[in-house]
Amino acid sequence: MNYQAWTAKAVEDRVLEAAETLMLLPGVKGPQAYGSAMPTPVRDWQSYGLEPSTYKRRPSRSALDRMPEVWTWINGLPNQADRVLLYSWAWVKVRSGKKIADFASREGMNVRTLRRSITRICQLIANDLNRMHAVRLNSTVDLVSENQAEPDPETVSSVNYANHWMAPGAKPRHLPERLEPLQRKSA
Repeated sequence: MNYQAWTAKAVEDRVLEAAETLMLLPGVKGPQAYGSAMPTPVRDWQSYGLEPSTYKRRPSRSALDRMPEVWTWINGLPNQADRVLLYSWAWVKVRSGKKIADFASREGMNVRTLRRSITRICQLIANDLNRMHAVRLNSTVDLVSENQAEPDPETVSSVNYANHWMAPGAKPRHLPERLEPLQRKSA
């Protein structure tokens, strides 16, 4: 997988895709008060196929997988007003029959100010995503490049300790087994 830095436009496209995916999901229908949920049966063989066929667009599996990820990006924004504005803008943008100019006037801004606000919010999300990748918060641990703590050995494999700093005829004072017995002078 090649890393590509997130941009505000890429985040905006993903937000719109998530909103469209949510819109394409089937609505939840509860039990009806009366009647049947089944379509009317065809009673006559000649009337079969007279009704026009309908096609209901459904979201793809990959779009369904990406949708919760986008919601976590938006919910991670620190300012609630930014979250509400981005959710509302995406919902208006993907619905047919709704105008962005009407939405902007309801929000108390013109279309250009709304566009700048959406770009600013998407750039905040892109900066967070790029920062997460830069410090490798979301990548797997690479065992080759990670430094592992090595346990301290209990024993030393050699009797020759680090003596490169001692003079050639010097005797170590901290190793009693290597010291010769001191000969005391009688006074």
